[in-house]
Amino acid sequence: MRINLAGIYLLVVAAIWGLTFPLIELSVGKIDPYLFVSLRFTLAALPLIPYFLKHLDKKALKVGAVLGLMHCGAFIFQTMGLQTLNASRAAFLTGLYVLMIPFISPFLKMGLPRSNDIVSAAVCCSGVYILTGCDIGAFSIGDTWILIADFFIAATIIYIGKHSQDDMDPRMLAYGQIVMTGLFSWGPSLLFSNFNIAALTNPSVLTSLFICSFLATILAIRLQSKYQKYVSIQSTALIFSLEPVFAAIFDTLISGTPPKIYTLIGGMVILSGILYLELSKAKQQEQLSGT
Repeated sequence: MRINLAGIYLLVVAAIWGLTFPLIELSVGKIDPYLFVSLRFTLAALPLIPYFLKHLDKKALKVGAVLGLMHCGAFIFQTMGLQTLNASRAAFLTGLYVLMIPFISPFLKMGLPRSNDIVSAAVCCSGVYILTGCDIGAFSIGDTWILIADFFIAATIIYIGKHSQDDMDPRMLAYGQIVMTGLFSWGPSLLFSNFNIAALTNPSVLTSLFICSFLATILAIRLQSKYQKYVSIQSTALIFSLEPVFAAIFDTLISGTPPKIYTLIGGMVILSGILYLELSKAKQQEQLSGT
């Protein structure tokens, strides 16, 4: 596998994930976030169920259940945030999960934050301040929902990291979380959804569900798991950091309204903080591997 071709596939993954932000933003005005997340992951889980059931064991069930609960929190809160935020702002805020990881890791006995983590957090906090138009009072409930989603995303990544290094089938690790998210997401839907089934006749909702279920979930995860091993950690970090940039581009193309200037500036500051953290980690790992 040529490295540049693998990098292109990962770039496609980042673009697909970026596309989901404006699509979900359009959909949640017509369908409530609980039902949207349930339908998204149920549709994604359907073709994976045969493999999941065939290879299911106690460990896969436990890991899948934990990841399913975390995913429910992440995607429900993220979708709720997109009810009140534009896609560009939500995407840049979502990227903050990267710097949450070092600060959550100590609670799972996976190391303490380093100086680079603190510097990156400070840079990203300044970016969030700019993102609000330098008015902390403009920080809305939608921003809060996205930050809560970031916490769940960060916890999910840490948990996956703990189990991806053992003998667990990587496909079961990926498929299990999708299937269990689809199952568990119906709990909040049954409690809080208004079950506006009429929204499923709306073309924008159907398009969003198709792209989020099959392209952004099944296809993206398969491409990532297949090609990421051919690309360096440093290059992968750079590629995936482009997700909010793609979100801003697609948001402009779909809505016809460009992001506000302070959204772009704040987003770029957040992105620079994330890149600093990821590149610092990649450099440290290269130095360790070279010794």
